[in-house]
Amino acid sequence: MVFRQRSLVSVNTKGHKKKILILCLKIIITALLLSYAFSLMTLSTLLEQLKQIKPLFLVIAFAILLAQIGLSSLKWKIILASDAILVPFRYLLKNYFICNFTSLFLPSTIGGDIYRIYSLKKYSPDVYQNTSSVLFDRISGLVALSSIAVISYSLFYQDSGINYGFPIIYGLSVILFFMLTSD
Repeated sequence: MVFRQRSLVSVNTKGHKKKILILCLKIIITALLLSYAFSLMTLSTLLEQLKQIKPLFLVIAFAILLAQIGLSSLKWKIILASDAILVPFRYLLKNYFICNFTSLFLPSTIGGDIYRIYSLKKYSPDVYQNTSSVLFDRISGLVALSSIAVISYSLFYQDSGINYGFPIIYGLSVILFFMLTSD
């Protein structure tokens, strides 16, 4: 029995060392990437650019960013509720902030999505269901963005020979998408 306890201790120590090693590796990679980014410009150039920022536009941009994160969290909550996964809005909002932060430093936005899937394990142990909620959230965002682009193109493109076939086909495909994904 003493042998088993020692082996458990050594396994826990190995796992702890591995976590520390991964954390150190992340910190080193982040420091290298940040130092490279800062090496591309001088401090005087950075300060000059910061002086040109208008505070009102900065406040407006920040408010739009907060509204976007809040609405995205609400959309994700609705998607999860449709799968009978009840997660508090505040928890999802916190996860969206963390997801956006991690997506800034990773090569793509997939890292943030993986964090979102992993963080749902607290409320739903089904990884496939968690993954499908994140994927559906991404797909619905893509459909919304594509819809905005098609509507903007149709309304604001100043050409005498506008072809309305593409917006009509697109609209029908969006309707078909929602028909196939609804219960």
